[in-house]
Amino acid sequence: MSRDAWDPDVDDASVPLVGEFKYPVDRPDGPVVCSSRRVSVAGEPGMTKQIMRAAPDDAPSPPAAHATCFVHYDMWQRNETHAEVWSTRRESEPHQLVLGDATRTHEAHEAAVVATSPHTGTTTEMSEKESAPPPGLDSRRKHHVALDACLRTMRVGERSLFELPARLAYGDAGSFSFPAVPPSCALVADVELIGA
Repeated sequence: MSRDAWDPDVDDASVPLVGEFKYPVDRPDGPVVCSSRRVSVAGEPGMTKQIMRAAPDDAPSPPAAHATCFVHYDMWQRNETHAEVWSTRRESEPHQLVLGDATRTHEAHEAAVVATSPHTGTTTEMSEKESAPPPGLDSRRKHHVALDACLRTMRVGERSLFELPARLAYGDAGSFSFPAVPPSCALVADVELIGA
């Protein structure tokens, strides 16, 4: 298979919907590369998906909001280092999460940031409650917003490769604790929905 086949253009209908995947020889720890069609994910600018293993024909639709999902995933930085961000496969234990919880937490945090930012053009003093910093997000789990976006497109038994914009994970600030992710770093995620 030619080198070009492992990096197809987005939305190229001539590429098969499901293809092969492998760990590159020069990067045996990932990220995975895939020869299947790369499609844009509706409603998520900058996010793409490649199906590595299709769900069985009788698999249910994508999980509903608040469904408990069991998932294996590997995530890497999408930059020249390809550093691993997280791996449940290396830990040998699937991760359990409730679909939508991370997104709601993230949105609540963002709303709190806006609500506590200094008001411009007013001379009234802010109350102590208004000036308190917003509750922090668990830096180890910021990528769960990206997992929510991935799982909304998947069916049980499916394994897919995603490219995720920084805004769905560690954002402009990045993370300087574990896992260390530079600012504005996109991620690559190999996600397998085991059950929901």
